Amino acid sequence: MFEQFSVSLKMKSTFALSLVLLITLSATIPSSLPGQASNSKDTDWPGHISLINQTLPDFFGPQSLPMRPVPIERAIAEWETTRAVLVSMPLAATLSNPPFFDYYLALIKAAVSYVDVGILHGVSDAKTVDRFIKRLEDEGFTGDELANIHFIESQASDFWIRDYGPVFGLGPGGGLVVFDNMYRPLEPELETWNQAPMSIDSPSLTQDHKGFENYKNEKRRLETSPLYISKFIRQTYNYSSVLVRPPLHLQGGDYITDGNGRFYISEDTILANADDRETVEKVFRDYYGADELFVLKSFPGIAAKHLDLLMKLVDENTIIFAAPPVTTNGTSRHNRRLYAEIAAIQKSNEAYLRKYHPNCKILHAPILPLLSEDFDTILNKIRAQIFAYVCDELGISYLTYHQLSRNHPDRLEIKKIVADYLDKQFQKPIDLIKHADLDLVTRTYMNADLNTLMDTNTDLKTIFRSYLNSLFIKNKEGETAWLLPRYRARNGESAEDIESHEKTVEKLYRSLNPEAKIHWLDSDVMAETLGAIHCTTISIPHVNSENSAAKKLRITN
Repeated sequence: MFEQFSVSLKMKSTFALSLVLLITLSATIPSSLPGQASNSKDTDWPGHISLINQTLPDFFGPQSLPMRPVPIERAIAEWETTRAVLVSMPLAATLSNPPFFDYYLALIKAAVSYVDVGILHGVSDAKTVDRFIKRLEDEGFTGDELANIHFIESQASDFWIRDYGPVFGLGPGGGLVVFDNMYRPLEPELETWNQAPMSIDSPSLTQDHKGFENYKNEKRRLETSPLYISKFIRQTYNYSSVLVRPPLHLQGGDYITDGNGRFYISEDTILANADDRETVEKVFRDYYGADELFVLKSFPGIAAKHLDLLMKLVDENTIIFAAPPVTTNGTSRHNRRLYAEIAAIQKSNEAYLRKYHPNCKILHAPILPLLSEDFDTILNKIRAQIFAYVCDELGISYLTYHQLSRNHPDRLEIKKIVADYLDKQFQKPIDLIKHADLDLVTRTYMNADLNTLMDTNTDLKTIFRSYLNSLFIKNKEGETAWLLPRYRARNGESAEDIESHEKTVEKLYRSLNPEAKIHWLDSDVMAETLGAIHCTTISIPHVNSENSAAKKLRITN
């Protein structure tokens, strides 16, 4: 029942596009001299898009093929007036999982007191909408609040709407430009054709391939979500809008703009687009109307590689940076190394921005220590690895064993065979629950003692509990609010430690927007899947006739 949550883990580090795509990009985009601006007149975008489509057969469809640029006055910044906040979730699975439901309940409750809320869901959840509304009624939502909550049916849904959803710009006539960036990295789909194993849990290559096909189809359905959002905007708010799909793989958490010609992405977005920075710059200039593009270093580790964890652009002249977490006693060797890398990255990023933003105010917010797997989890990982090694020695398929139910006779028989084999190998009864026995076995099968393995363990994911993954709301009446992520004490932290950090963070946000209300939302469940509030929301801008008078950007050399 709950597979939908496991597959939506935000392991979002992007993948480089294939060499063949790099060749296509380089061959179809004319180069420019350093500092020379590009514009759509000197770039054959239709020809470029046609060649990409020919080079990548079956990758694009009518609803995902990139399009030529459309006229734009400027991109829209996050602090501008909000018409609605969008979230996305698999409704039935969310109702069945209290931590996820509680998170979205609090998020929707906070947002709907200022603006409309749109809930994106897959077509399979259409039958669950009324049950979800009933739950909201049971939780105390008023009739007025429910009237401002809209359900948006799409082909698929996933928690991370920030990444696969659209970003917005202002058209010459004051209408909305909806940017539908490419969300699917190419490499996993190429592996589909090669039938490369996707999951260690798969019992056979045939099932691996089936899993890949399911992955491909799910991602392609998710890719169409911005179209449904664009339709919702036109139908609900009567906005004049146009949708454009740039030939760019870009996840929304890695996109920041000041609304006045400056854009910020990370090196990971460059990597995801064949490491072809020149082409990425041309896309931003021709499609988004960019004057300047700043590329920052992303956080290390098995984590989300997005700027919305490490910086927050509050206005055109103010940036909040995440201060590197402080190393604590008992931190693993792996995390100590990550802390050093984070500190170096943030120091380099700050120096980079200070160089090009000499008049910009740069502030700092704390980031909590990285979460590490607990002692028992690490020990269980080591035991499972040893078991797999022994199975390999005995010619037993560990993958087959792994697929069997816990009390299946074949599984129990394999466990007995492995246990007897270890007893014979070490000429004594071996109990892997006992640390002394486990240490003895790891020295033979893993070439290290147990203490070394514990100290050098690498967590399956790197959890950044960032207070910058927040959402700012300003409604058309001028009311403002910050939705801030709250994290509970973990791994030896005290409630007093967390409270102290929250006081620092709240003071910082209040200094920037004294009139804004602060809403703290428990976000541990999302942090554990590598995101938080900003990652799970998109703000639809409020546009009106006054917007048409916005300054038109110029491209300067």
